[in-house]
Amino acid sequence: MSKLELERSATHHQQKKVEPDNDWGESKKGGGKKKGGKSGSGKTNKSSVRDDSTLTVVGVPPQILEEWITATNMAPEEILEDIVERIGSQIDDKVRTRLAEIIAVQQNAAAQFQKKSLAQLQEKAQTLYSSISMFETASTSFPEMLVAAIACLSSFLGKGTELAQKLEMNAVERQTAV
Repeated sequence: MSKLELERSATHHQQKKVEPDNDWGESKKGGGKKKGGKSGSGKTNKSSVRDDSTLTVVGVPPQILEEWITATNMAPEEILEDIVERIGSQIDDKVRTRLAEIIAVQQNAAAQFQKKSLAQLQEKAQTLYSSISMFETASTSFPEMLVAAIACLSSFLGKGTELAQKLEMNAVERQTAV
């Protein structure tokens, strides 16, 4: 067995020991108090606190790499495992580099889209603000215009009333003269 096969078999046969969930501290004696350590008042950095189960290892599995090399028919079967061991880390580095480039391009595109969306929202907000300001200006000048219109209407109605009174007086005078 080669070194690679030993590593594969060792990782496949390892079993993780799972302890029962003990939230209430039933098996602990002495109240299960926290002893020592830092107080909980400090801030934690989200990027530094990562669970190992959420981390993803990016790379090409050795089995797939062997299949790729076998498909090219450029290496004899006898040295295939050595080739996989020697170039595996280099290929993983290349894959990680390429993925980092793709992620950077996607983040750049997302940032540009977000910038464009923000500019559109700012433009809409500015238009809305202008409309509200115009409405407010118009509504504050409306009472002044209304007062002036009422004064004109009163004057007009007053003149009409004066005219009506004069016509009535004229009619009364004619009747008394007859």
